[in-house]
Amino acid sequence: MSRVDEMHELVNELAGAHADRRETLTALRSAVQQQRADCTAERAAMSTKLRADLASVHTMLADFTAERAALSQEDQAARHRVVTEMVAHTQSLLDQFAAANRAVAAKMRETLTADRTDLVTDTRALLSQFAAANRQAATDLHAFLSADRQARSAAAADLHAVLSADQQARSAAMASFLADTTAGRRAMAEALADRLEHFKAALQADVASERSELRRSLSEMAKVWREFAAAMRGGAGQEQPASPAPATAQPVTERGDVTSDIPNYLAAMRGGAGQEQPASPAPATAQPAAEGEDVTSDILNFLAEHPEGAKLVDLAPMFELARPQLGRLLRDLVDSGKVVKDPETLVYKLA
Repeated sequence: MSRVDEMHELVNELAGAHADRRETLTALRSAVQQQRADCTAERAAMSTKLRADLASVHTMLADFTAERAALSQEDQAARHRVVTEMVAHTQSLLDQFAAANRAVAAKMRETLTADRTDLVTDTRALLSQFAAANRQAATDLHAFLSADRQARSAAAADLHAVLSADQQARSAAMASFLADTTAGRRAMAEALADRLEHFKAALQADVASERSELRRSLSEMAKVWREFAAAMRGGAGQEQPASPAPATAQPVTERGDVTSDIPNYLAAMRGGAGQEQPASPAPATAQPAAEGEDVTSDILNFLAEHPEGAKLVDLAPMFELARPQLGRLLRDLVDSGKVVKDPETLVYKLA
């Protein structure tokens, strides 16, 4: 049984003893009150009997007075004797009743005094026992609390030691993990560096090969352009002085050789035509169709499917547009009255 259960049992015993003492005191009070009630009832009965006797005596005296008035002078002496005897007898009865009342009162007083003394003695004894029990319980409780405090202190110290050891172990494990992670990252970085070097070397080799192939292709194209320009100049030579033979094609090593032959080719074309004509502008490069209208229709369709609306930050990733560009489109839609913007929530909805 633990100390807490022992303390609970001790407290329950003290409470039971206190309840028993309270019941004993209640029984003693009830007995004293019953004796007092019995004495009061007995005195009331004796007083009632005495009043009845006095009433009978008064009745007898009244009858005697009435008879005395009716009797003759000769019977008055006899009547006087009878009355004296009756008065003496009544006085004797009164004295006996008074003595009996005094005896009963003395006896009741003695009984009450004894009962009071016993009650006070028992009450003091019970209070002393209760005080002693309370002191003992307080001592036991203080000892229990001291022992519990010491146990808690020891447990707290053990827990602190365990936590300190666990923290040290975790710190060591974390340091080891960080060291392993650093080593792994360093090895990974070295491996990535090696792979990047190999990839760079392979890429450089591929670029060099592609560059060589491109140079050969450009050289062949330059040769073809020169032959074509020579043929065009030869076809137009009937009205023009003979053009000098084109120089022997040299191997082209740079892209600038090809681009430098293009103006010569254009000049040959103009010369072969026999007259100066304004150079026709190069055809304009076809521009990609504007996607603004498509994005605008997509935005309107999306807002029609979502009546609750959406914010700019939510629409930008959906349509893969930058926020400034999408903001301009939305402002155009707001200005045209097709879309409304809530100034508080910044939500765009279909008008």
